[in-house]
Amino acid sequence: MSDQTFAEDRFPGRAFVGDNVSRGRLAEVSHDLDSADEFVAEAGPFVSVRGEALLVVEPEIATVAVTLMAKDSTPDEVLSRLRERSQRLSSVLDRFGEALEKVETAAVRVIPEFKDSKPNERITGYGGELRTTVTVSDFTHLGELVVQSARGDLVAVTGPWWSLRNDSPVFRRCRVL
Repeated sequence: MSDQTFAEDRFPGRAFVGDNVSRGRLAEVSHDLDSADEFVAEAGPFVSVRGEALLVVEPEIATVAVTLMAKDSTPDEVLSRLRERSQRLSSVLDRFGEALEKVETAAVRVIPEFKDSKPNERITGYGGELRTTVTVSDFTHLGELVVQSARGDLVAVTGPWWSLRNDSPVFRRCRVL
């Protein structure tokens, strides 16, 4: 039963402003009242509002994705190259210590490559990727981190993506509005 229908059933012949009459408020105020006139006299007119709020705030964290790539003739050689590049990236990230909130390896993949981009079962080599996601909380070194992470062969850096922490008090402030 919609809120509007509830109000029309409870007070036949009365018009209510808006599509949504607050069922809880209506029941709370009117359960002892015999007519709509008593309801309006007791509670006064009201309008129920639903919506959303937008707050413009400074970001709390930035996320950067670093993808390391390798190509070689065997899957083992590809994994070896990815391991070397991953160790180099780890040494770069270690220099930023306290500025980093979280470092996660998101995915590793090794796939065969074909001569004509058609899977005709004649493999010409292998390609691989290792994706690492870095969450940064101190933005003073963010630019340097991106530049240092991008150095090297077959490296792609994307981001930053700005966001708030999941437990940020800003979410609570927005819900209260």
